[in-house]
Amino acid sequence: MVTTSRSAGEWAIVMNDVAMAGAVLNRFLHHCEVLTMRGDSYRLREARRDGVLKGEGTSPGSGSATGGK
Repeated sequence: MVTTSRSAGEWAIVMNDVAMAGAVLNRFLHHCEVLTMRGDSYRLREARRDGVLKGEGTSPGSGSATGGK
């Protein structure tokens, strides 16, 4: 199982190599199921609940996730 808060399109930026990101994603996604989950993580919700963070909106990067979250 692989989880990430980055979309597949952002992997090239994170890895700083378009060809490498494409090769890695090709191998990960060849025989898999992708679950895209949206919304805040449990940690973010708990931090807001405990008063560590303020705000109700979704956080940056909590959009689509490849392989779950």
